[in-house]
Amino acid sequence: MAQEPIIWREPESFTIGDTLLFQRYLPSWLPSDGWSIQYVVSSETAGKPPALNFVTTPDSTNKIHTVAINNFAFGVEPGVYILSGFLVNGAERHQIYYSELSLRPNLPSTSTIPLKSFEQEMVELMRNKVRELESQILQETDVQRTRFVVEERDKALKRLNFWEERMAHVVKSRIAKNTGFSQNLIQPLYAGGW
Repeated sequence: MAQEPIIWREPESFTIGDTLLFQRYLPSWLPSDGWSIQYVVSSETAGKPPALNFVTTPDSTNKIHTVAINNFAFGVEPGVYILSGFLVNGAERHQIYYSELSLRPNLPSTSTIPLKSFEQEMVELMRNKVRELESQILQETDVQRTRFVVEERDKALKRLNFWEERMAHVVKSRIAKNTGFSQNLIQPLYAGGW
């Protein structure tokens, strides 16, 4: 089986405990000239010490900076951190990278925790609210109270509609991001037609 290609950039999101593997080719700052890249993962809160600190190693050609760390970020709390990169050669140091790094928890494959988006949770919550209000309407005997419950049900239905539309939008954008195709566009047909 062919080996997966190595990513040529720093990650923006990473699962804690996986292997961090990427490369950087900087022709003006080669490892053979004594340069390495030091990366610092620090908290967004000022004054907190860095959570992680690691340095690249050269590849076999001594031209490419490589990061290969097994069990990366083990023991670090999930959350959003700042990933900074610095070119280092002796006392000389230059910042070349600065971005947010989202560290996600590594859930075991036997986990029974359902992974739901906020939109999915809100749709379920609003559906339950509508069910509850519908059952109150059927059981209510007071006319004034029934009107109040019907108004509340109508508000809940509007909110349910909002969250269902939002969830559909999130699903469409995830499909577009993961596949590269937008469902809003009519895709051209190839190898056939008239």
